[in-house]
Amino acid sequence: MRIFLTAVSLAFLLSVGAGVKSAQSENATFKVTNSAPNIIHVKLFSQSRSGWQWPSSKRHWILDDSKQHTLTAGNCQPGEKVCYGGSYKNKSTHWGVGLDGNRPCAHCCITCGASHAWNLTGGTSDVASRPSSGRIDNGPVLVPFDD
Repeated sequence: MRIFLTAVSLAFLLSVGAGVKSAQSENATFKVTNSAPNIIHVKLFSQSRSGWQWPSSKRHWILDDSKQHTLTAGNCQPGEKVCYGGSYKNKSTHWGVGLDGNRPCAHCCITCGASHAWNLTGGTSDVASRPSSGRIDNGPVLVPFDD
C-alpha cells in the first residue's frame, strides 16, 4: 500500500510539474571596436530592471586595442532593453549611457536576444556611434576588471 501511495504521489507531482514553464533567458550581444585614441572602459546596463549591469556593478571591460570585442549581457529577459555605456577612465568623454549608466543616448541600446556592432570614435562627449561595416567576428575574449 505504501508503494502504491508513493507511486500515485510521484505521478501527481510529475503531471503538475509538466505544465510549468521555466523562465526563459537570452543574451544581448554588443560587438564594440575602440577607434578612439585612448583606452575605453565599458559596461552594459539594463533599462528594464533597476540595478542590473554586466559584467557586474563593481566590474567593467577595458577596450585597449582597435580590435572588435564581444560584450554579452548574459541571461537577460526576453524583451529587456540593454544599453552600453563607456568612458575614458577620467570620464572626460563618454559613449552611450556613460560608465555610470545615467546619460541619455541615441542608438546605444538593443533588445535582449539581439546583436549589434558599434565603432567608438574619439571626439566630443557622446559621439554618435556608427554601426560597424564589414565582417563581424567575436574578437578576443575580454576579462572584466574591478572598478
